[in-house]
Amino acid sequence: MADRNETAQDETIRDLARAAMAESEDAVDVEGDLEMIRRRAAAGDGGVVVAIPPSRPRWVVWASAAAVVALVAGGLVVALRPRDPDTVRTAAPPTPATTQPAQTTPPETDPPATTTPATTEPTPATTVGGVGPSPAVGPPIVVDYASPPPLIEPVPFARLPLTPNPDGNGVQVAVRRDDVVVVQPGSGDLSVVDWAGAARRVDLVEGLRSIVAGPDDVVYGLRSNLDDYNVFRLVAVATDGDLSGEVVAEAEVPSVAYTELPVGALGHGPDGVVDRARNVNATLIGYVDENGDPLAWWGADPPLLVAERSGLAPFYVTQVSQLGGPTWDLQVIADPAAGDPYIRWSPPAPTTGGRVVWTTAIGPDTTPESDFAVNSMPVIALLEPDGSGTWVRLPEEWSVASSDVWGTVLLRTSDGVVELAMLDDALAQAAPPVDPADPPEATVEGELAIGVQCVDELPCTGLANTTDGRIVAYDPVDETLTVLGPTGMSIEAVVALGEPLADRQGYIETVGPDDVVYVGALTTDPGDQVFDLLAIPLTGPNAGSVIATWSGAAGVGDSNLVPTAEGLAVVECCGPDFERPTPDDDVIGWVDGNGDQTTFDGVVFQITLRDNGNDLIRTDGGASRRFPLPNVASGQRGMPFVVATDDGGALLRTSLGPDQQYIVRFHTDWEEYRVDNTDVFQLDPGVGVVLLQPTGEVVVRDGDRFVRRTLESVGTPGWPGSTESQIDPWIVTAPGLNDYIDENQPVWAADPISLAYQLRPQIFPNEFFTAEYDAATGVLTMTNGGFLDDSVYAVEWQIQVEQGSDGLFRFVSGSWGQQCQPNRGQQDFRPELCI
Repeated sequence: MADRNETAQDETIRDLARAAMAESEDAVDVEGDLEMIRRRAAAGDGGVVVAIPPSRPRWVVWASAAAVVALVAGGLVVALRPRDPDTVRTAAPPTPATTQPAQTTPPETDPPATTTPATTEPTPATTVGGVGPSPAVGPPIVVDYASPPPLIEPVPFARLPLTPNPDGNGVQVAVRRDDVVVVQPGSGDLSVVDWAGAARRVDLVEGLRSIVAGPDDVVYGLRSNLDDYNVFRLVAVATDGDLSGEVVAEAEVPSVAYTELPVGALGHGPDGVVDRARNVNATLIGYVDENGDPLAWWGADPPLLVAERSGLAPFYVTQVSQLGGPTWDLQVIADPAAGDPYIRWSPPAPTTGGRVVWTTAIGPDTTPESDFAVNSMPVIALLEPDGSGTWVRLPEEWSVASSDVWGTVLLRTSDGVVELAMLDDALAQAAPPVDPADPPEATVEGELAIGVQCVDELPCTGLANTTDGRIVAYDPVDETLTVLGPTGMSIEAVVALGEPLADRQGYIETVGPDDVVYVGALTTDPGDQVFDLLAIPLTGPNAGSVIATWSGAAGVGDSNLVPTAEGLAVVECCGPDFERPTPDDDVIGWVDGNGDQTTFDGVVFQITLRDNGNDLIRTDGGASRRFPLPNVASGQRGMPFVVATDDGGALLRTSLGPDQQYIVRFHTDWEEYRVDNTDVFQLDPGVGVVLLQPTGEVVVRDGDRFVRRTLESVGTPGWPGSTESQIDPWIVTAPGLNDYIDENQPVWAADPISLAYQLRPQIFPNEFFTAEYDAATGVLTMTNGGFLDDSVYAVEWQIQVEQGSDGLFRFVSGSWGQQCQPNRGQQDFRPELCI
């Protein structure tokens, strides 16, 4: 078999050398070229090397000469042939790529485009995959070796033993939603590494190259085809489940185009794994799950990118374009001693926050005696969705290992260890201190850096805010507390519990002063369904340990634990208290990281109801501000969940029923004692808000992931107009309401009771409100009473509504009457004045 392999490899390399000679039009001796390429191929086993010995940039790799001719490949043929029909499913045929700009002829029928370079000497321009650039947006984004960009310091979140590999093949890395996949060719296995740094092993039958991970428990990669050396197999391997480590789907790709690939050559597309480097954005294999069944991509489609480069080192221009999005004009001024590497550049790739990253190196060549350069000073272009961008610099020993919509993984190999870090963490650490007087704008929407894990159906990963606005997640499966940044898109620390809770169904209640987390957990008595409250510090010598326990203090009935200055007040769900919490409520005192009693000097809240008012009261450092409660929040059970916002207001979560969930945004610009109904959002059906954030956003659960969203993207604001009533005739009108419904299609218009709260968005102290709908007559009856008036006690509206073909209700007409105070007139509702 070895002789057959060597002969086939020689024939393939000989064909590549002939193609390279024909392309360059140089009279090169084929056998001489063959010998040189054969030596280089020995380092790469005919495939891709994604990491090389320490101190050498990872994107510079040595293998066969396929890269010489890959850019002039005539197209891509994908054949689908399962290795074993009994165990391997055939991937669904991918949809042909249709993402090239309309003015460009597909590369199957047109050779690569050429343009006039931006350098002073005419050098050919190379367009990846034959796709030309879009018009540039914004000024050039320049990096200059003479003024290097800021240096960032990666913070490893995981360390793995480095398996020696005498063939020179390096470590393969792919980022996934909840973890990172690592393949070490010398070990013959695969490691799945979570964000806490814990790794589990998956045995592989064969090694993988150019790997892509997800969206399910699947990793995709290239393998040799033992039956046909002219093609490679692009396989899908399950990383979990009954078929873990086995090929569950495969497709064929031509070896001539995929023998040598840069880092990140394959990535995610809307329909499957796509080629980022050669036949750009062509789908190579459809997505499958861990059983090999077809799988659809979740959420927004991954961005598709193209790049065009003009010139060689030391000066060149690269234009990166997102199809349907911006184009970035990158200008690179490298050291005069820099050279052109064997593989000139990695393709651009998506990362978190809708950004794009592109990597290169601008320092001098560290191997001037070699045929191709290994340049120092690795840099990364961070390209923003608005067309702007900037550069950062990596330490020499670090490199970009993988990048996709879930983030960018950095890698360092040294002293027998593979270290992994995330670009977002390094950027967060390098960020300048926040000026309290001028806080930066937070990233508004995006996926959190941790996902959802559940023990059976419950409990699941829970979230809470720290007192300074960060997020803490408690994972009941791994029994860890993960500290995230304010946006939730970077991990600051992972703290494991010192004593496992096992089957005690732990959940996070809140985070108090001194970064002490309060966790609820079933008592140790298996027959007792009462929850204890545990205090666990995030930092200090007691981090992860239970330093205080309150037996039976959490999860009792429907009571709420409400933060106050002294501790957590126990507010009963159904008591008559019109002030919540009250000074008489039981309080669980705060403790610091050593278990000693402490107090909280931050913002606390109270609500008042009935004759005490109808308000939310925010108290901060002794100063209080009252906000009127909207009608939807005026019939509270217990204490609603509320969080202070950075602008001096608050977010409050409330409901009128399972299908009528609301978030109220209390703004400091409200008129005194008046609710601004545009700040009352009814949530879209199925939206599960799990956290309100001080920045004014919310975190929702989407399957097994958490996503940060604006209120506008998860719900519908209230009607900005108002009703009008008149006497003689006693009628009610709603000017502009139907036009607003037609234009905005608000979710509250789908239900007559929800519509009633738009017609009466606010009630005042001591008042009550009811709404009933008669489907037979189409009449909505609304009653508002309890007026502190010496004449009128209540009013009743009879609103005729009509449901349109879109399922939404419209206002048709309205009449009203009033009920008088005792001895002041009629006691039923009539269109008559009281005396």
